[in-house]
Amino acid sequence: MGCLITSSPSPPECTRESYFDNVRVCGVNTGFFNRFQSEVHAEMNCVCAAVEGGVSLKGCTTYISMPPCKNCFMHLKLSGVRRIVSRNRLCATISSYLATTDSITYEDIPDTDESKERRLKVVKESGREGDVEEMRRKRKRRKEIERERKERGKKERGVK
Repeated sequence: MGCLITSSPSPPECTRESYFDNVRVCGVNTGFFNRFQSEVHAEMNCVCAAVEGGVSLKGCTTYISMPPCKNCFMHLKLSGVRRIVSRNRLCATISSYLATTDSITYEDIPDTDESKERRLKVVKESGREGDVEEMRRKRKRRKEIERERKERGKKERGVK
């Protein structure tokens, strides 16, 4: 997952160069104890990098590949971000909060086949397809283990 925080929304007519002039900070999910786990979300990496670099996020726009979790949303809001843009809808808790405030807004912009293809091309050109596949396998296995753990817990409690 990735996150990009800009100083202002970019107008549709902006050039690639002028767009990047607005970038305050960017980041991706990273492992902390294990490089294949997303222990530190992209949003938190951005907020921490901004703090470390003395970069203000007040009034900024955040572009995130997936909607933020509640923890990341709170940190973005508290750091001064005023607009979040992502590909999918928010969870109900954050949506309910947004209905009560005008200090931060959220936009979901559906993903397109064209943008998916563009991302795949970047990965292929990077030569890191093996890393991506290994991360996917490990993520899938972690989900299976978690599902099995929950099922064992239900059986132990006598829940069907």
